[in-house]
Amino acid sequence: MNKNQILSGVMILFLATLLIVSIGLAVNKRAEHEAALADATAIAQAAVYEQSELKRKHDLAIEFGFNPIIIEIVDDQSRKAMALTKGDEFRLIQTQDYLTHIFLSLIYVESKGVVDARGDKGKAYGLTQIWLSTARDYVDNLEPHQLYDPQVNVEVSFLHFRHLLTEYRGNFTLALLAWNRGQGRVDKMISWGKSPTNGYGAKVFSASVTATRYNMAARR
Repeated sequence: MNKNQILSGVMILFLATLLIVSIGLAVNKRAEHEAALADATAIAQAAVYEQSELKRKHDLAIEFGFNPIIIEIVDDQSRKAMALTKGDEFRLIQTQDYLTHIFLSLIYVESKGVVDARGDKGKAYGLTQIWLSTARDYVDNLEPHQLYDPQVNVEVSFLHFRHLLTEYRGNFTLALLAWNRGQGRVDKMISWGKSPTNGYGAKVFSASVTATRYNMAARR
């Protein structure tokens, strides 16, 4: 092999290496561009989702006439409850939004969103009008005044409501009736072949319509 052939071979090898490096750089640049585009898309989608969530919660606050903080607390507890759901535990409640709406409706019927409401001859406290004795089934040594705190009231009430939904395999009508009449009484009536219906479920299911109509009239 002469000198010219060696130089030609070296030149070819150099050019081939240069081409490979160029292709590699181009591929890397494309990958970086695609990654940056994916990141930008994800950020944009997150922003759109955040805006839609803010609008949804704002609409709920107007719909029920509640303080937005109450909406936030209930929605957060709904999300946590749905995350803990397994199998057919909540078979009739498929989404966080639906559970949020049911619970806000329950609050509307019980207290109209008044955080320091007290009823049922002094036994029922706060937003959900949960009994102190019931709340203490889930939190030992809970003091009455603590149930006037929306965060505490809703958290404890969700523990009880989730228990009822689990007991009745996601049948929220029975869960609502047990909330109002007591699980023991509802179970006895069912075992006796009687309907536990007392109109409470219908009140909760129509609460959204009632609340919206009331709030629209108040704003006129």
